[in-house]
Order: sequence, then C-alpha cells, then structure tokens
Amino acid sequence: MGVRLFLLLLLIPAGCTGVAPPRTVPPEVRLLDLVPVRLGLFEQELEARLRIVNPDTVPLAARGIRFTLETEGAPLGSGVDDTPFTVPPLGETVITAPLYVSTTTLVERILQLAGGRGITYRLAGDILLARGAADGEALPFETEASLRLPGTS
Repeated sequence: MGVRLFLLLLLIPAGCTGVAPPRTVPPEVRLLDLVPVRLGLFEQELEARLRIVNPDTVPLAARGIRFTLETEGAPLGSGVDDTPFTVPPLGETVITAPLYVSTTTLVERILQLAGGRGITYRLAGDILLARGAADGEALPFETEASLRLPGTS
C-alpha cells in the first residue's frame, strides 16, 4: 500500500502541469494620445489613450493595467485602471486610463517640445491578466519612442 501511495504522490504534480495556461506572447502597448481631464495647481489628470496589440493566437483577457510614463529618462506620471478588457487573438483594442502628472514637469516637457527639441518617452507597465487560476499574473510591456512637432528640426 505504501508503494501505491508513493507512486500516486509522484503522479499528481505531473498531472497538474497539463492544466497551466498557455504561455502568452508579450503584448505591444503604444501611447496614442493624452487628453486633459482635470487641471490643478500641483497635479494634472490626463486621459491616456493606449493601443494594445495582441500578437498571440489566444485572446488576451485583462482585469486592468498599471503603467508609468517617462520623458527624457525622468518620470512624468503614472496610472492604474481596473476596467476589464479583452484583446482578440492577433488583434488590437484601444483603452483609456487615467494618468497623473506633476504640473511643473508637464509644463517643462511642453516647453521643450515647443522649442523644437522633441521628446523621447518610455511607456512601461503591466497588463493584469484575468484567467481563472492565473488571476493576478501580469504581462509586462515597454515601449520607447520620440515625438517632435512637424516643421521643427
């Protein structure tokens, strides 16, 4: 009886490995736009429009997103949103999430952009997955790009 119990205990972990969710290909997240929502003396609330591209062959079901936005290597702002969304396989969706930014930093970056120097930015964060037992798992993302006003050198 002891050998049977031993063999059964050995087989349980092997059987559990088959129920793990398929490995997900990291999503691409791009910043589309920033729209002012609430203006304040010390802090601005912006609406960040984000395009999420799912290069995987399975749907990407999320229960939220958290992210930070840096410009010129320095933090600009951060945001979190718990609105669930789904990105179809090999598809994309656009979501909006609040982004909170220091007024001083925002004014400095706007003046820099208007001065023709342009801005390099980095968007990084996690998409929080919502798929049963893996609830709480997060898919990290990171995007870097430059922005320059048309007609500036």
